[in-house]
Amino acid sequence: MKLFKIEAGYFNADGGACFGVVPKRVWKKRYPCDDNNFCRLHMRCLFIDTGDRKILIDTGAGTKQTDYFKLYGMKELIDFEVELPKLGYSTDDITDVVLTHLHFDHCGGCTRYSEAKQLELTFRNAYYWVSESQWNNFLNPNVREGDSYFPENMLPVQEAGRLKLVTEPIHLTQDVSLKIFDGHTVGQLVTYFNTGKRTFVYTGDVISIAANV
Repeated sequence: MKLFKIEAGYFNADGGACFGVVPKRVWKKRYPCDDNNFCRLHMRCLFIDTGDRKILIDTGAGTKQTDYFKLYGMKELIDFEVELPKLGYSTDDITDVVLTHLHFDHCGGCTRYSEAKQLELTFRNAYYWVSESQWNNFLNPNVREGDSYFPENMLPVQEAGRLKLVTEPIHLTQDVSLKIFDGHTVGQLVTYFNTGKRTFVYTGDVISIAANV
């Protein structure tokens, strides 16, 4: 098993949104912010090569909505067509995309615009794994999450027949499994992977930053 961390860029988020009812005078000791109370959050993806399967966990925000992203001060957004070859792979090699949840900073890279300005799948040979409860939340979001969901990020995946909905814990491979947790949003997929000596957990936004621990 080979593991690769992929840095997909960063953006600014309001400290109050990050830490909820915890007062700023408490959280600012554990996480820096600027004069506007914005905290820098990094988008990190994980790529797992099991041999038979090439699994990508989360895809970052992508690059197709940069005008909207100006509000978030997004920087260093990546193109997987460029990043994966640096690791010796291509977007066509990806067999599975596991999406922790469907907020734009985790699934925006699932689709892109072609040269003809048509939406297409970034990883055309992959199946895209999402919990059923998160998918339903994506289709009918509550007022707090509505601005975090974009139809163009995921509806093309459904239309292409590449969407896989998860309703209970499953194994993608003998050493890679998915479990479902609520928190931050409903139905987050958390990936467990066993390297032989240790088991690692990709928590996503269930534990989004170290200060949350």
